[in-house]
Amino acid sequence: MPAAAASGGGVADAEELFRTKRVAEIREVEAATRREISAKEEELRQLVGRSYRDLLDSADSILLIKQSSDAISENLSRVSDSLSSLSPPADAPSASASAASSSSSGGRARLYAAAARAKYLVDTPEHIWGRLDEGMLLEAAGRYMRAQVVHRLLSRDAAAAARFSLLAHQAQLVEAFRPQIAQRARERLADRRLPVSAHADALAAAAAIDAPSLTPSQALLLLLSSRRAWISQALTVLASDPSSYTSVLCDVAGIVRVTLGHVGQLFVPALTDLPMFYKTVLESPPPAQLFGGIPDPDEEARLWREHWDQLEATMVLLEPDTVARTCTDWLKECCDEMFGVIAGSQRLVDAIGSGEGLGSAQRLIREKLDDRAGLEGSLEQWLKSVFGSEIESPWDQIRGLILKEGKDIFEGWMEEAFVQRMKDIVHSEFDSLVGSVNVMESIQAIGANAGPKDAADFLVHVQKALTGGSVWFSESKIKKGGILAHLKPIADENDFHSCLASYFGPEVSRIKNAIDGKCKSILEDLLSFVESHNSVQRLKELVPFIQEKCYKTILGVLDKLEAELGNLSDALGTKKGDDNVPAASVIVERSLFIGRLLFALRYHSSHVPLILSSPRQWVKDSGGAAFARLSSPTPRHSRASFESSSPFTPRRQFDSPRSPGRQFSESPRRQSIAAAAASLFGADDSSNPRLDELNKTLKALCITAHTLWITWVSAELSDLLSYALNRDDSLSSSTPLRGWEVTVIKQEESTDGPLEMQIALPSMPSLYIISFLYQACLEIHKIGGHILDRIILHKFAWDLLQKYY
Repeated sequence: MPAAAASGGGVADAEELFRTKRVAEIREVEAATRREISAKEEELRQLVGRSYRDLLDSADSILLIKQSSDAISENLSRVSDSLSSLSPPADAPSASASAASSSSSGGRARLYAAAARAKYLVDTPEHIWGRLDEGMLLEAAGRYMRAQVVHRLLSRDAAAAARFSLLAHQAQLVEAFRPQIAQRARERLADRRLPVSAHADALAAAAAIDAPSLTPSQALLLLLSSRRAWISQALTVLASDPSSYTSVLCDVAGIVRVTLGHVGQLFVPALTDLPMFYKTVLESPPPAQLFGGIPDPDEEARLWREHWDQLEATMVLLEPDTVARTCTDWLKECCDEMFGVIAGSQRLVDAIGSGEGLGSAQRLIREKLDDRAGLEGSLEQWLKSVFGSEIESPWDQIRGLILKEGKDIFEGWMEEAFVQRMKDIVHSEFDSLVGSVNVMESIQAIGANAGPKDAADFLVHVQKALTGGSVWFSESKIKKGGILAHLKPIADENDFHSCLASYFGPEVSRIKNAIDGKCKSILEDLLSFVESHNSVQRLKELVPFIQEKCYKTILGVLDKLEAELGNLSDALGTKKGDDNVPAASVIVERSLFIGRLLFALRYHSSHVPLILSSPRQWVKDSGGAAFARLSSPTPRHSRASFESSSPFTPRRQFDSPRSPGRQFSESPRRQSIAAAAASLFGADDSSNPRLDELNKTLKALCITAHTLWITWVSAELSDLLSYALNRDDSLSSSTPLRGWEVTVIKQEESTDGPLEMQIALPSMPSLYIISFLYQACLEIHKIGGHILDRIILHKFAWDLLQKYY
């Protein structure tokens, strides 16, 4: 009935569909119905296929279960047979019943003991892995050593070896942990974040697993080599960032201090306490408690005691001298890496480019070494227990306790490296001075654009207004006179400087200022380094060096000037007409430029003579006051700058008693430098021989430079005089010259000659001679003759006299 009803319902629905729908709509319904029928058929096929595959898989699983069940049943039967073979037969005589029972129980005990030992070996890898993950390396090493003892006993039992065929394989698995434990120990030692107790555990594990080959001295070397790796890793930062040298060196200094402190904790006995390394290695529970799960481990305990006795015999306390020698050698190697020469003859300390930076770096390093904040709690407590008081200077106390030396090795290496770096800085700065002044280029620029006609004509040279220096007098910008005129020394001095700059010219002033500025910066930088620490020894090392370097640098400039004067002298003697030779006026202008430069260096240089003077003067004058002092424009006063070891006393002192320069020179550090200089060089401020030699060279070259001017000017002036005299017809006339007067000189007593002498003299001087001398005076005035050395003026007068006669 339900099927018929359903069928009837479907026919009714179809009839209703034909009555209410059009043909096109009916066809759409038919198509949708057919598609639904196809989808249901496909879904049915997929369901049947999946069920079939599941059926096949279930069948395979059932077969595997059957096979496994058969194998288990067979194994159970085999075990049952084996157990039955251990029982005595039922028909055995009653007389041997007790003996058979005893033999059976003994076999079971031996089998159980062998199985327990085998299980101990099987559990060992998991136990070791757990201890390694927890960082308990010593326990992992102990388990490894005990597993070796258990395997040794099992290897002697042939029956156990036959029953447990995988015993050899398990022993190989355990043996593979030996290098892993040793590697983990070294990795723990390389970890800076761990406390010293963790490092002691790692060292103890390495010593236990490698005993007796790893003695305490080798354990100490292992610790020091790991700390050396810390230092090398810290120094690798400098390869990418050399400017971080100070911070890296402070970090390395902290590593060195902590390492020596840890050496004391681990290897040096403090009062009655055993060092931490020995205590960690030798503290162990009784052997019976170490072989848990093994019944009656008497043999294992005996073998373990033998191993322990051997380990105790190896763990002998190191002598303090041995620890001191080992740590001293290690510290020297570290210092060589930090301060020694690396590839390319370079040093890591070369990253610091100034003496001030060196002093600052050393101050920070000393603070790092003496700072208690960087100590671990255990290390600080250990130091307190050793010294019995609070720690005042951790580095000095650790160094004295471990290294047993009064001399600070780290400080000595650092001082030597820093002093050498300061020498390199001074050397490079003086070398850069020669390139910065470039004297030869300035000389070659003189007359480079001069016309050939103007350069060759002496009259044009005479009439031309001199530019580029050598005129001393200039109009003052300050109104002279008045009631308050004498109350303006600063304005007068400014006017003096303008006159001095006008005489020198811009190029000479530039060169002089460049030399003085560079020497000033070098000296101030050196003093900044000297005053930071160890002033006496640094002055002893650096004073001769900077003075010799300054002398050689200035002497090198003077050698070039001397060679150039030789070339100018040769060119001046060359006949006219050679296009490759400059005109005589250009040659003379260049020689006068050299003369003014030499004059400026000799009489108005402030820092070259200061460097070459006594170091006591450095402290007095490096504050700024002495550098603002003025040289006298006359040779009598200005000569003091090079001809005396101390700067001259100026006519006016412009620094007040509380001026910055005076306060600077009165600082405690500068006073300590003054005391160090007095202790090394005494209170004698006599002239330095190098200063005297330089002064003589400057004087001789200055005379040589003006000699070229003398030769040319005197020759040209004599030619003008001869030309003027030859053009005067009256001088060639046979008529006696008028204007001559006869002077009669009477002698009161004369035995040989007449009583009267008559001398004919002109009644007025010759205009030609007056013009000749006047022009000579003008030439002297042009080059600043009122400040020239008298020997130059005498030589000029003598040359004119020779030309006249």
